[in-house]
This record gives sequence, C-alpha cells and structure tokens, in this order.
Amino acid sequence: MRAIQNLLMRAKLALSNKKGEAYVGEAVKILIAVVVGIVLLTGLYFLFTRVVMPELGDTIRGLFNTAGDIGGNVGPVNESIVGG
Repeated sequence: MRAIQNLLMRAKLALSNKKGEAYVGEAVKILIAVVVGIVLLTGLYFLFTRVVMPELGDTIRGLFNTAGDIGGNVGPVNESIVGG
C-alpha cells in the first residue's frame, strides 16, 4: 500500500512540474525562426535565378558582343568609298 501511495505521489509531482515548459517554448521559437529563414532564402534563390542572373547574363553578353572584330563592330562598309 505504501509503495502505491509513493508511486502516486511521484506521478503527481512529475505532472505538476513545469520546468520543461520553457524548453518547449524555446524550441518552438527556434523552429519558427528556421522555417522563416528557409522561406526567405528560397525566395532570394528564385529571385536571383529567375530575374537577376538572366538580366546580368544578357548585359554581360551585350558588353562583349563584338562579333569577333578586333576593333569592335564598326558597321557595314560603304562600297562607293572602297571602290567596289
């Protein structure tokens, strides 16, 4: 009988103990911060891969688009000046 009362008393103390609640609250805060961080990083990734990088690539290609000419693209040759 004494063992059962002792067991019930220990169970009651364990259930009324609120020490672990702070750890659960902190864990939830950390989990929310991780999820928000993942969402922000995913948004930035898609922004850069879909918008920024293609435009940057087009700009760089435009800067270096000289069509193989050493002096750059000087335009079409006027046949009347050359004598042709």
